[in-house]
Amino acid sequence: MKSHDKHKIIVVGLPASATSDDLIKLTKPFGNPLDANLAVDAEGRPRGFAFVRFADDDAAKAAIEKLDKTELGGRILHVRAVEQRDAPKPAGAAKGRP
Repeated sequence: MKSHDKHKIIVVGLPASATSDDLIKLTKPFGNPLDANLAVDAEGRPRGFAFVRFADDDAAKAAIEKLDKTELGGRILHVRAVEQRDAPKPAGAAKGRP
């Protein structure tokens, strides 16, 4: 896992009106949120989810435990840890061609 992905959670189901500041305020009671990044589409419209990175794992776990399946702006939030993914293989790496 990349170091910038450590202690990161994903919050799904955000209302379109949610801001990064809203997420920081929402997660602050559980520890020290370092940053919150809302996902947007190519036109800059919110996609309804965001990533929040914490200073430590305990804060991330507490936020997941306390915020999952809670309501924000009339929407139910789904909160979980960001999963580790393997690095993508270079194109053609698994083809077996000489």
